[in-house]
Amino acid sequence: MATSDFTDKAALYRSAIPQAREGLIYLNHCAVSPVTDGVQQAVLEALELRRNSRIDRFERQLQVIAETRNMLATVTGSGNPDRVAFVQNTTVALNAVARGFPWKTGDEVLVADCEFSSNVYAWTNLKRHGVNTVFVPAPDGRVTPNRILNAITSRTRIVAVSAVQYVSGFRADIAAIGRICRERDLFLVVDGIQAAGALPQHASEWGADAYCGGAHKWLMGPQGIGYLCVSDRLHTMLEPTTPGWLSVPDPWDLYNFNQDEEATARRYEGGTYNTAGIFGLHAALSMLIDIDTARSEAHILKLGSRLMAGFANLGITAALPHSQPGSMSGTDSKTAATESGSGKQLNDSAGILVNTSNAYCQHSGISAFALSESANINETIQFYRNNGIFISVRSGMLRIAPHFWNTTDEIDKVIEITARMPRLSELFMTV
Repeated sequence: MATSDFTDKAALYRSAIPQAREGLIYLNHCAVSPVTDGVQQAVLEALELRRNSRIDRFERQLQVIAETRNMLATVTGSGNPDRVAFVQNTTVALNAVARGFPWKTGDEVLVADCEFSSNVYAWTNLKRHGVNTVFVPAPDGRVTPNRILNAITSRTRIVAVSAVQYVSGFRADIAAIGRICRERDLFLVVDGIQAAGALPQHASEWGADAYCGGAHKWLMGPQGIGYLCVSDRLHTMLEPTTPGWLSVPDPWDLYNFNQDEEATARRYEGGTYNTAGIFGLHAALSMLIDIDTARSEAHILKLGSRLMAGFANLGITAALPHSQPGSMSGTDSKTAATESGSGKQLNDSAGILVNTSNAYCQHSGISAFALSESANINETIQFYRNNGIFISVRSGMLRIAPHFWNTTDEIDKVIEITARMPRLSELFMTV
């Protein structure tokens, strides 16, 4: 796609976002995204099918469900729509894996100590079944292959990691972590809600056995609709945790209780679909595929780099200062390449792990800046809100998260407004 094509399409979709039309600067996609007019219209279409047509005719619904499943397989990089299940949200997807996995007493699951709580409670809840959750220390918000590697024991069965950390914005090297897992016959579970829709995802290529997410952040879809993508090997051993009438090959053979499980990932869905949510997600995915996630990523990272440079001029340092794509600063001094055969090399003097086989960048759509302990979080958020800027704070980090439809002018405005903030030098920590 030529640059002009991307710019034109981004402007077109921007015009369909109410917040943009109102002149607001919305940079909070890491929390909840706005929805376009098209998403709203799609949800209304689903409801209209209940109002004004024969209620027991489902051709259109089934078409949209199938198309949405296909698009999820594309956007997540899982590849096979038969291994995509609709669920309520990321939490439900993670729990479907946690509760359906064939654990043995004493098994371990690795989770970083900076993960969002949904990717923690799903695993710690297994303690009652004799499964232990081992926390991987990541005090700087970086979940690196080395840190994962050093935490693996003979009891490890699953590694659960976010593609992008929700506080720091750190983008994990899932490809390298996937190689580590495959070489040790471990299962990799990826929480992709902070990545899918903003960054190209390659779940199957990375070796992710489960890729979980929801629609309401970077996918720009409705709340209350999510997905679970599973690998073939996990699919053969994962037990459905909510079996229901849709979990069998012929749901309408209602009194045949001897049916086998449905062969596809539909076995994990169980009951009636959130059709309105799926219709809205269908519209959102159509937009993202049309705009091209790779082009979105380039634009988003450009905005992030511009923001960090502008904040740096104000004396504010990002949690993950921008470096060259293909490098990851702040990693351990011991390379995972030597032990995992991942094709990586380490520059010991610089402390930079360089991916020699495939360009890797630690940055995502989230730019995070540490607030001082004396900062009043509510006042900070309200200051931006009073100036028409929507951001969020999590765990003492100010998060600014633009998407493909945001502009450089908006980033410049944020920098300008921040420069006018009272007691600016006392508000942010220097790193």
